[in-house]
Amino acid sequence: MVNHTNRIVTGAHYGLKDWLVQRVTAVFMTIYLLFMGVTVFVISPQDYDAWKSVFNNQLIRIATFLFFVALFWHAWIVFETY
Repeated sequence: MVNHTNRIVTGAHYGLKDWLVQRVTAVFMTIYLLFMGVTVFVISPQDYDAWKSVFNNQLIRIATFLFFVALFWHAWIVFETY
């Protein structure tokens, strides 16, 4: 018989929400990386001023912030399951 009273709770959920969050964040990160890849290919920034002009656009700043939020959330769920 297994004694379940000494079981350590890790906080991992392993549910539908975590699965869905991981898929949505992966799709968002893929779209962002494709968009930024095309942007860098088309604009071809070579120096600091060119990169600064790329990130002067408020939408790119917001998308970049959301990319890092998605990346950290995606990684948190992956490492939470191990």
